[in-house]
Amino acid sequence: MTRRRRARPAGCRRRWRATPSATEPTAGDSAGGVQPETPRVTAPASDARVRGQPRAAARATVRAMAEPRQLVLVGGGHAHVFVLEAWARRPVPGVRLTVVADLPVAIYSGLVPACVAGFVEPRAAELDLSALVAAAGARLVLAHATGLDREARAVLLRGGEPVPYDLVSFDVGSTVRGLGLDGVTQHALPTRPIGAFLERLDALLSGPPPGPRLVVVGAGAAGLELALCARARGAASVVVIEAGPEPLASFPARARRLLQRSARARAVELRTGVRVTSVQAQQVLLEGGERVPCDAVIWAAGPAPHDLFERTGLALHAGYVCVGPTLQSPTDGRVFAAGDCAWLLGHELPRMGVHAVRQGPVLTRNLMAHLRGQPLAAWRPQADVLRLMNLGDGTALGCKWGLTVSGRWVARWKTWLDTSFMRRFTVPPGASGPAAD
Repeated sequence: MTRRRRARPAGCRRRWRATPSATEPTAGDSAGGVQPETPRVTAPASDARVRGQPRAAARATVRAMAEPRQLVLVGGGHAHVFVLEAWARRPVPGVRLTVVADLPVAIYSGLVPACVAGFVEPRAAELDLSALVAAAGARLVLAHATGLDREARAVLLRGGEPVPYDLVSFDVGSTVRGLGLDGVTQHALPTRPIGAFLERLDALLSGPPPGPRLVVVGAGAAGLELALCARARGAASVVVIEAGPEPLASFPARARRLLQRSARARAVELRTGVRVTSVQAQQVLLEGGERVPCDAVIWAAGPAPHDLFERTGLALHAGYVCVGPTLQSPTDGRVFAAGDCAWLLGHELPRMGVHAVRQGPVLTRNLMAHLRGQPLAAWRPQADVLRLMNLGDGTALGCKWGLTVSGRWVARWKTWLDTSFMRRFTVPPGASGPAAD
């Protein structure tokens, strides 16, 4: 009787058989240049086995093949915390994760109005980024990213050594429009960076009565939320100035009416169709020469892109990084972006934190899939998103699909959503972050 040789399962003849070679197309290539995972190799017994190379070059080749690849996350935004959470559970073998951020904490924007109203302490809105990085076994570099050298594959830093990458993702948010207007940087409180803004405004509102006279420039959702919450905290007066013809232009008509009614009930003055020409010490100068006296100016004039991407050679839309459905740059498949700094091609999405939160799981999946040589997933934005606004008096307003609701139960709903997000990304006590570079 002849013994039959047991067949090996497909893909087990070699350890890296399932990984396609660099010359073979993969299912993910159509999603933006997915590169296959470098196979894990064992150093040969002799340099001579690396044929056609001198001994020193052969050693360098073996070292390069054995070195880990570099995944770099620039920014600690709402999408990147999903990546850190997933990496802590299941990192990709052979890949080193580095996070570049300005601060060791990240601010959850959904809780900022509650902090301004005095319902919670400012620290309640802080996510411990250093602890998240430590839990993921990653490296934290505390520095300000200034650009990207795509030829050298390195993230450029202010006052620091470039950080090399094989794959890089940006989630750095946005800045504020109009910072170049006369007196804004000297006399106003821009809403970005959000951590510095919250600290300065909280100190201002924590002083003895009477509270400060405030001018808020910008009557979008952020400006009106901050105006109502600051008034609830004890601001002596609040004037909201909007250059457009009406506040909350993108909101349903019922939402606009409710917000205007709430503003009138709280003695928040709303002035539309008025432009600011300069900000001076204790006053704002308007077009036509009118002066509005104040003790502080909240500058919430709308989002603007960072200048980080201007000289990268990446495709941009009005300064934002263009990305396709996989959240990759169409210019360079090794570059991903999410949140406010990204512009999804074919869509006119408002700059809202909810988009970064929705993009987080897809970004996480795609970064890991890219590193493993697997197909990437597409992110499809919702036709309409839930928008919730804290009105500062224990009530909140919500709208979606053209419907608008308000009341204390909406405030409780918003609180539950915000605290659930914070609990999910809070590392248990006892975990310590790594030393910053």
